[in-house]
Amino acid sequence: MRLFNGHVKKSVVATAELLETRRLYAVTLYLLGGTGADNIVVTKSGTNLKVTINANPTQTIPSASISRISVSLQGGNDKFTSDNSVTQPMNIDGNFGKDTITTGGGADSIFGGNENDRISGGEGNDTIDGGSGDDTLNGNGGNDSLFDGSGSDKVFGGTGIDQLDAGL
Repeated sequence: MRLFNGHVKKSVVATAELLETRRLYAVTLYLLGGTGADNIVVTKSGTNLKVTINANPTQTIPSASISRISVSLQGGNDKFTSDNSVTQPMNIDGNFGKDTITTGGGADSIFGGNENDRISGGEGNDTIDGGSGDDTLNGNGGNDSLFDGSGSDKVFGGTGIDQLDAGL
């Protein structure tokens, strides 16, 4: 406060400090299944990713803040699903169990693990490895690389220019 001619006047001083612009890079969303049968669903709604695990309340995450999604299904006969509107690349490990894995529009890397798995890539350029067991692999859209591993597998390339390693 300042005093002018016996009167109190308020004086306001404003200062501005220029801060550096900060960005968060390469944020990976980690999704971890349990030892039992899990059902994990990732969808996109507007500008958000929605993640539901075993019908628990859906978690909403700004899509722009996630650059990659990493999924480890652990044990059990698990199900993982994402739709084609989810374009972040994914790394998915089915581990043990008879898993059903369906991915979205990103360039995904999927490993089925042990047992008889059903794996479907999305519209991206995916790398799919069924692992051991009698697997069904479907590349769908994109230029995919499919590895059938050991077992009596069924492999479908889908659209695009796909590569198949028959494990001979």
